[in-house]
Amino acid sequence: MIKKDGHAIESMFSYYHKLGYTEFTSSKSMLSVAHPTLDEQSLLACNSLVPLLIVETDCIDVTSKRILEYTKIIYRSDKFKYDITID
Repeated sequence: MIKKDGHAIESMFSYYHKLGYTEFTSSKSMLSVAHPTLDEQSLLACNSLVPLLIVETDCIDVTSKRILEYTKIIYRSDKFKYDITID
């Protein structure tokens, strides 16, 4: 379905609601550091010595326990900045 509807999806959670999924949870959220593979080096225009920050998480429907999505985000550590200021 996402293959067909993907171009029109503006919000994944709205899309899930439209399909009848209304309560969500996550089984894990993992932050790790690794050196890039050859493919990642090419995609991120970096060399093998640039550590990557990797965030992995999933989205699960509470009722059916069905995994709706798995997300893996990769950041170059030399380009990453995270503001933890509390206003």
